[in-house]
Amino acid sequence: MLSDREPLVVCLSRDNDEPRACDHLRLRDVMPFAAQTVSVFSFAALLSVGCAEHIHLLERGSPNGGLPLHTFWPPPRSTLTSGDSGDSLMGLSLGEAADRIAAVLREAGYSDQRWFAIGTSYAHGFAVTTRLERINEDGAPMPAAERWSSLFPEASTMLWLEGARHMRLPGRGRYRAFVVAFTDLPIGPTHRAPLWNHQTWLAERPEPPSSELRTDGRVPRAYRIGTYVYEYESESLDGEGEFVSSDAKLSAAAHIGTSGLFPLLGHGLTSLPVHPGRLDLER
Repeated sequence: MLSDREPLVVCLSRDNDEPRACDHLRLRDVMPFAAQTVSVFSFAALLSVGCAEHIHLLERGSPNGGLPLHTFWPPPRSTLTSGDSGDSLMGLSLGEAADRIAAVLREAGYSDQRWFAIGTSYAHGFAVTTRLERINEDGAPMPAAERWSSLFPEASTMLWLEGARHMRLPGRGRYRAFVVAFTDLPIGPTHRAPLWNHQTWLAERPEPPSSELRTDGRVPRAYRIGTYVYEYESESLDGEGEFVSSDAKLSAAAHIGTSGLFPLLGHGLTSLPVHPGRLDLER
């Protein structure tokens, strides 16, 4: 049995040539939220398998691959990323900001949402994922009958976004999922990984955080909206598809505009280059 006093040394790599920062975690730091997503047996598995095997399991999408990479900020590598000043949410509390994002998502057709706290007690904000959808070449969603598939009935998990590089899709065409985050942590590709601790823990929550957060207080100016676009494509009749690592035709702003998420953004929208491990984002 693991003790809550026993440190867990996390030293894994999201990209083969880019080691992540290491930190010592104690079970008492993360188990209040860890219980929502990762069992104690997953922590035990981390101690019993090496890093290479751990990453191999994750690449296969195994839910039992130890402590998954997706449990810490930042989100998994995306096709495109945008950062916005978050002016549209300034003056709100964190809970009110979450309600605003949830409402914009619903109005755009994204009624299936999966929410995550960033850090213990939402220390650094929150993130939400959407369900995989089929899109047109211009990024606009397909009509409802073609947009959604029973093969993907729920909003994406971080684990799926981390491991989905080759998959079976509903048919030939283009597909997309979003991660929308509101946080004061760095947004975009960077090789300067934050420490992996209870302040950067990504914990799945059962609903938007407004029910768990106080409504008084205002969001600090350092908070920004990050939109991560995950594209997938199949060119075969049997739906064999793959992750699109970069998109020269559509920008993140184009995806945001055609999807109906533009009301979230202020005037500070910037598309960030997607070259994981090649850029530092300075505050």
